[in-house]
Amino acid sequence: MQFLPFFVLVLSIAFVLVAAAPTSQSESKSNSFSHSKICEDNSGLNNNVKFEKSSCTAEGTLTVSNGEVCTVSTYKRKTVTEIPLPVGATEDPLNGVAQCTKTPCDVKEAITVDCSVAFTEKQISDILTDTHSD
Repeated sequence: MQFLPFFVLVLSIAFVLVAAAPTSQSESKSNSFSHSKICEDNSGLNNNVKFEKSSCTAEGTLTVSNGEVCTVSTYKRKTVTEIPLPVGATEDPLNGVAQCTKTPCDVKEAITVDCSVAFTEKQISDILTDTHSD
């Protein structure tokens, strides 16, 4: 009977140590980042009026997988410059404005977010300059 309190104490300490021990979970982490920038220039005469038109589209995709959490971010910015602007035409309000999404991988409907939420400043810079870096 004298050993019962000692046995309970040792058993309690062992239980606490096992409960506090770190658990090992192997989480696979992966990132995939791709981007491109395509520009086209066009000039000529339209009804004897000289025109110039340039169009650039910068796009990027970032997929981040961290264990069970997976997101896909997209970046798109299209800039069109037309001189002179055709008669009756109005400039697109989204001209030159970046549009970004960040969506869980298993969701089909894209979620619009501020681009700084979906990408780092470096990634946005790489997209806009079409620079390939790590």
